[in-house]
Amino acid sequence: MKKYEVVSPYVVFSVKDGAARKEYALKKGDTVELPENDIAVRAFVKQFRQQGYKNVRPILSGALSYGVEIETFESKEQAQAWINDKKAPDVKGLRVTNRLGEPSDKVDLVFRNLTEDQRQALFAIWKRWQGTEIQNCSFYQK
Repeated sequence: MKKYEVVSPYVVFSVKDGAARKEYALKKGDTVELPENDIAVRAFVKQFRQQGYKNVRPILSGALSYGVEIETFESKEQAQAWINDKKAPDVKGLRVTNRLGEPSDKVDLVFRNLTEDQRQALFAIWKRWQGTEIQNCSFYQK
């Protein structure tokens, strides 16, 4: 479970509890504890596996995070044929996505032929972005 703070002025929602429903109203500044997104994704993976999809896996990071990979293919055409052949699950939001390697929330930027002034400016800007890093390539010489 993860705690979240309500940032909207007022939030109203209901949760189904068996046959009954529970109504909740939260105001800005209240905190609520909810399951992590990865718990829901893993539950979807389990459901797909129970339906016979053996290659299913959760995507827990990167641009596609909290998605489910149902199957992988060598080409977009193979994936589209699989969907059109009715082998894919009947779910809303099913799409073909081109991925190379593992999904990531990281981006590599490569700069070439920087002057010393540009290099210093880059390092000055970089300090403002916590959680990032700069690495000199092996060809860098000072």
